[in-house]
Amino acid sequence: MNGQLPPSFRATNWVYVPSDQIAQFRIDSACEVAVWVNERRVVNGTFVAGAKRGERSIFAGVALERGWNRFDVNCRAAGSGDPPSFAAWLLTTDGRPIPGLAQSHTLPESHVVVADWKVADGSEHYRWDQVRYDWQRRLPVLDIGKATQIAGAKIVAHLDARDGCIAVEIPGRSDGAGYRKPPSGWNAESDRDVTFNNVMDWRREWCMGVPCDDGRQLLFARPAAIEAIIHCLKEADGAENAFNGRVVADRLLGRVVVPAPEFDRELIVFDVQIGAPATWPADEEDLLTPFGPFIPNSISIEPVGPPKPHVAD
Repeated sequence: MNGQLPPSFRATNWVYVPSDQIAQFRIDSACEVAVWVNERRVVNGTFVAGAKRGERSIFAGVALERGWNRFDVNCRAAGSGDPPSFAAWLLTTDGRPIPGLAQSHTLPESHVVVADWKVADGSEHYRWDQVRYDWQRRLPVLDIGKATQIAGAKIVAHLDARDGCIAVEIPGRSDGAGYRKPPSGWNAESDRDVTFNNVMDWRREWCMGVPCDDGRQLLFARPAAIEAIIHCLKEADGAENAFNGRVVADRLLGRVVVPAPEFDRELIVFDVQIGAPATWPADEEDLLTPFGPFIPNSISIEPVGPPKPHVAD
């Protein structure tokens, strides 16, 4: 697709394969693209800045099921001024044509593969080591109301391509410790949230927290923050005992998918105990603690020990 297209668009196609298989998906792009196969994202908003046409190839392994598999491509123009365009190939894992493949730009009448997303109520924990390489398929979508055990709790969002906010709204709750009533809109020039609470400023923050009625908290985090959370999160004393010895990395509840005009946002949700909201740090970075042993500088470089203040002559 190329030519006179808007700055961003979504293209949808259905591809038929006669048997379940892993295939090689390749896309050459002159824009920023994200790709979903059967409603699961396989390419995450990638753009190779400055590359020449033919050098912008992105490869992904995709799991196809027998029948018509849905492909969605979100395409957004790059800053170069070139019109948004892309070319895509679907091949066997060794780069050959797939026998029996067919395609349609309209929804087929039958044999359409249906996304098998499971909706979870927060009663089951998942281990990061078991889902890390395919978490968008292995982690269920979380029902926020059931997971928090708060009737009417839901995700609300005001997002554009780069700015906005995501929040958990709890009916009837007023502003207070750990909770801010979600805004009714978002002005990227003037609005911001830089306090750890139930609102995530998409430009400035990487997580948000929600207190549950049973003393637990849910921690919603960007996927890029997962490793920091599982290694460095500071929880309340006795937190692991409260979860029958499970460490943070073994307490994933699921994920939330937040629709947005150009690219959906996805957050991973942890079951945690970080204390009462009144004790929460103002900055989400203070949820983390350094880890690993202290390694002093070589004595030949600097004296061992903490730095000492300079004393004026």
